[in-house]
Amino acid sequence: MESAVNGLGVIEQRDKLPEAGSLLLLDADLAESAANCAPLIDPVVSGEADLAVQAEHEIRCVRGATFLPYPVAFQRTTRFIGSVGAAAGDVAAAKDYLAFITGPETATAITAHCLTRG
Repeated sequence: MESAVNGLGVIEQRDKLPEAGSLLLLDADLAESAANCAPLIDPVVSGEADLAVQAEHEIRCVRGATFLPYPVAFQRTTRFIGSVGAAAGDVAAAKDYLAFITGPETATAITAHCLTRG
């Protein structure tokens, strides 16, 4: 939390902004409910709150939001790995699906959601 407050202070000085009056801090491990956090960035951008802490891609997708990375010790990367199970009913279809979602055809959708390919 201290790093977030220090980061906000750096932005305030850099952009010659008044000192923040309030901070919005969210638990970074919200599991399935994390998708519901995106609307909480808008109050930061509109000035209702001064800071939000949540998944990087959710912040980067909001126009006007400034992303401050977590200190390296706290950074976590989520990687999704696909495989075809031994009992798969249609191995060829499963392999085709994995090839599609990891192929160039999905690059636009991945970028549009502010995600990166790992």
